[in-house]
Amino acid sequence: METPESNKQNLNAQLEGKATIEHVIVGMKTVTELQDELASKKINVDNHAINMLASGDMTSSETSDHITLVRVRVIDLGIIGELTTKKIFDRVEKLGLKLCTPKTGVYYRLQYTKQPHEEEIYIGMKQIIGMTDDGPYENIFGITNCEKGLELKGISAEPSAVWHPNHEFIFEL
Repeated sequence: METPESNKQNLNAQLEGKATIEHVIVGMKTVTELQDELASKKINVDNHAINMLASGDMTSSETSDHITLVRVRVIDLGIIGELTTKKIFDRVEKLGLKLCTPKTGVYYRLQYTKQPHEEEIYIGMKQIIGMTDDGPYENIFGITNCEKGLELKGISAEPSAVWHPNHEFIFEL
């Protein structure tokens, strides 16, 4: 029978030397307060991310939580075959990791201000359903530093979407 401790040992064995442990403090701010802080730090927020923030999937908490994150490349998860969103999320669950909450992605963006140029990290989270003229879409947050500077993006992550082996994701431990 798998226990949290055996899951952690399995995770350590599977990802030893391949994953980075990071920490984020997720607090009590409302969506409006988070948007204000993103603006005050001059962090760009694309239209998809704006819609995600307004979706109702963002909840505030009455306490601050210190969350341990695992940052890992898709190739290091040991997935065989096509690297789809569904396979990635199923695999991390088997490794004992959890999907992040949407607010974890926003707080991570706010706290990760020294991101190298052209780096992009994806938040492993339950997709937020959005709507366009072409119909519904499923997005996760992306954290990037591009020509526009630091950015919070909405990234398409349909279950069948295929990811590059070197893409990096963040999950909760």
